[in-house]
Amino acid sequence: AVYCTFVNAYLAPLEIEKTVTSGPTKQADGTFAIAYSVTVTNPGALTDTYDLDDELRFGSGITVVSAGVSSVEGLPVNAGWDGLTDLRIATGITIDGGLTHTYDVKATARVSSTITTDQADCTTGSDTEGTGLLNAATVLFTDGEATATACAPVPAVLPPTGVTLTALWVGLTMLAGGVILFVIRRRRYPRTESAA
Repeated sequence: AVYCTFVNAYLAPLEIEKTVTSGPTKQADGTFAIAYSVTVTNPGALTDTYDLDDELRFGSGITVVSAGVSSVEGLPVNAGWDGLTDLRIATGITIDGGLTHTYDVKATARVSSTITTDQADCTTGSDTEGTGLLNAATVLFTDGEATATACAPVPAVLPPTGVTLTALWVGLTMLAGGVILFVIRRRRYPRTESAA
């Protein structure tokens, strides 16, 4: 007799998660240091391959001073990655079913003394707008792609619109006079409170 065994194996969409693991921590030179963790998981039974991109989408007035990435498992990463003009962290990485790969992303940024809360509070008006220390990672695999974000706010000096207190009083006076103010709905990203 011949016996056959069938295994129900499938190529599942890869999953990605991103979290802030430390910071933002103010440094002696006034910059802020922050670290993120990016995990790529294969929940299926079959081996897949993927490319991984990561973009530092910091708010206006926040300048990246340095950035680097490493693989916990020792996988090859792009030494030229900077999160701004070169977003590719890894290319053609093989991941077996049931496994998770972890990448550590670190960045240091300088925050302008005139930054507003709109630029610093991890809330945006669109998916392409930067805010706070927002970081977005995208995994591209055989059957699609997936994106995850993490954000931490930085201290802001000015009110949400960047106006002075004098301008705020003028605005309140205009409002009392019947001037209509338009409010733009803004998207709030999951955020980690500042550790320093």
